Amino acid sequence: MIKLLPALIILFSAALPRPASGLELSEAGISLEDFRWKNRLVVLTAPSPDDPSLKKQLELFRDENEGLRERDLRIIRILKEGQSFVDSSALHPESARNILKAAGLDTESFTFTLFGKDGTPKLSSPTPVPAEKLYSIIDRMPMRRREILERMNQPQGE
Repeated sequence: MIKLLPALIILFSAALPRPASGLELSEAGISLEDFRWKNRLVVLTAPSPDDPSLKKQLELFRDENEGLRERDLRIIRILKEGQSFVDSSALHPESARNILKAAGLDTESFTFTLFGKDGTPKLSSPTPVPAEKLYSIIDRMPMRRREILERMNQPQGE
């Protein structure tokens, strides 16, 4: 029975539901995989919240809530010093490390990385990216084109 215990724990853990769209970001264990097929991600890394490029990028996104929401974008900020965030929600430090490792990123300098809904990187830049450029890249993606067509084909009022 004692030899079976680790196997039972693994089986039980695998049966637990994964976090859905309402991820509990303050808990450890959040990964890029939790966003796959639900959201596109912009992962911003920087040494600190005072990094000039990070500040510039956040300024570029300040009035873009509608465009970001329309494209199912989540903004993840992972910092070497200070609190990391997904949108405006605090991200657990272990989850931040998980995301950095899976994405192959570090926090030594500013980096902008766009991930598609399929979880693969689509754009990486060492400098801030204007929203218009980001939208242009996303709007050319096959999945985004299908989303636009589906919205256009929905009857009004839905």
